[in-house]
Amino acid sequence: MRLIIARGPWVRYWMQGDTTAWVLDEIGKEQPITMALAIGASGVKSIQVLEYRESRGGEIQYPFFTQQFDHAVLEQSNNKLKLDRNIDGITGATLSVRAMTKVAKVALYLHSKVMEAKLGNLARQS
Repeated sequence: MRLIIARGPWVRYWMQGDTTAWVLDEIGKEQPITMALAIGASGVKSIQVLEYRESRGGEIQYPFFTQQFDHAVLEQSNNKLKLDRNIDGITGATLSVRAMTKVAKVALYLHSKVMEAKLGNLARQS
């Protein structure tokens, strides 16, 4: 396990080859939602809710929703980073959907920075 500083004191992640795994929290409406994401060269490999604490919006935990993120990548638009696709919302879960979308963007961004650092380290070793 490795630690980096981002969006708070520490972010936990694991790396094997060109794949990283992240455990991130984001506030839904009032409570944190803990999510795990696997990110690879082709974007989001998987996203899963580890702990859902809100009274509504738990539907974001189900595959019909999380599969929308499969292979999502970041793209730049008007000087903002965003996902390369629209994520369909769920009635009554708007803030939970936003939280998961935000976490996916953060994990993709952090993955890109870890990969840049890895390539930089490999270049220095050559």
